[in-house]
Amino acid sequence: MAAAGGHNLLLIGPPGEGKSLLASAMPGILPRLTDAEKVLLTRIYSASDALEKDGQAVTRRPMRSIHHTASKQSIVGGGTGVPRPGEITMGLYGAREASSAPTEDEVSPKLRARVEAARARQRERFQGTEIAFNAAIPGGSVIDYCRLSPAALAHYKATIDANTLSTRSMDRLAKVARTAADLAESDTTEPEHIDAAARFVIGGTLRENF
Repeated sequence: MAAAGGHNLLLIGPPGEGKSLLASAMPGILPRLTDAEKVLLTRIYSASDALEKDGQAVTRRPMRSIHHTASKQSIVGGGTGVPRPGEITMGLYGAREASSAPTEDEVSPKLRARVEAARARQRERFQGTEIAFNAAIPGGSVIDYCRLSPAALAHYKATIDANTLSTRSMDRLAKVARTAADLAESDTTEPEHIDAAARFVIGGTLRENF
């Protein structure tokens, strides 16, 4: 769901449970880079002297692993003399994880196809706007773009009332629900999509100590 809608993802658990393995698989299920994205990433990696194979263009989404001891400069970029891009910029259009180095893993073609189909629905929905995916819907336009059915709208309001959500969490609930609907190939967001989103949004909001 995070890959399909461009949402952030927080993996919590003790070492050895496979969080880094899951994170390393994220670029593999994202849609393939567009030509414009390849050009921009190639420029970024060229500026960092990080191109592989004698300056070959970047054609795959990056996976950046950031160590917990990384400096602010290495994360956001900068430096003396010629400034260099940091890990935030190097991970553009891909994935970043603050843990150990990634491990290679096979990606399900079926899962990738579902993500690409969901992203295609979003591109069609946001055609003519500056919105790239569901997570980028502006706060004031969430209900309009999320296309909640009457039943879903009533369920959405009831879910908010039952959990006393903040405005930000309310918007996030609708956006993640819209992504669940896209993955289900549904033109409208339905009550079951609200429930699916609530398991992520409300669980994260109300989790003790977080």
